[in-house]
Amino acid sequence: MAIRYDLSAVDILKIFGFDKPVGTKFIENIEEKYNMKLPEVYRNFMQFAYGSPLLETSDIYVGNADSEPYMLKSYYDVLEGCIEKAKEEWASDPKSKKGKLYTLSKLDKELWSTKVKNYLLIGTDYATGSIMLGIPIDDVQNDDPPVYWSFDDNSCERWRVLYPKLSTFLEGQFAAALCGMDYGTAEEALEDFGWKYEEVYGYDEVTGEIGTTKSLLKKCRISIGKMKKYKTISQNKVFYCFDDEKNIVYAGYLEEDELSLSAIHHSDEDDIFKNN
Repeated sequence: MAIRYDLSAVDILKIFGFDKPVGTKFIENIEEKYNMKLPEVYRNFMQFAYGSPLLETSDIYVGNADSEPYMLKSYYDVLEGCIEKAKEEWASDPKSKKGKLYTLSKLDKELWSTKVKNYLLIGTDYATGSIMLGIPIDDVQNDDPPVYWSFDDNSCERWRVLYPKLSTFLEGQFAAALCGMDYGTAEEALEDFGWKYEEVYGYDEVTGEIGTTKSLLKKCRISIGKMKKYKTISQNKVFYCFDDEKNIVYAGYLEEDELSLSAIHHSDEDDIFKNN
């Protein structure tokens, strides 16, 4: 069939050998704690992505497969911690007893929903940890709910939609990890499993030098019109696809007219891009 554009992150994980449903306990623990069923998209993804070394530096909480199952927090859990920290200040400075956080501290938790919505926190920006990424608790029952973001502080900052679909967020994070846009974590992990990474920034067929985006994609038989492109939090476009004839996973990102493309393979060839 040649190039496949229809594969999911889970399909690619299985190609890399991560084909065991290791996230079952993680999912069960969260559903039991919050007495709810997680979105189908999230359940399917985390069954195989949980504890994956490929995603250690992504913006998704994936936990560690070698330790106790990671437990997601809710936004209310975070606010409870903020209230505990603020009590000392409130006691020493009565003038500081104001704002939404103080208002919440005077209410029973069952009434917090009248002041602020609750979210299931599924990630953070790995670089700074200053942003919370979450799904509204009221939307968790949906198969593919939106993902929201807010600053990780005690101001009860308004939450904003980041991705209209959870699936878009998860697939985009996976693509960003594969292409090494910010970190080389996935590359290092896959090399430990015997995979090779080759990376180029455009390629000119005539000179054999790094050059145009179109010539490189054409050489690899990749159609930029057919591939799914996902926007990252930093607004770069990331993508992946699979050459099922040559068993090569391609992952890359587009920044304006610049292309970075990685070929991930088991081949004995030393230069996939010149010999493709």
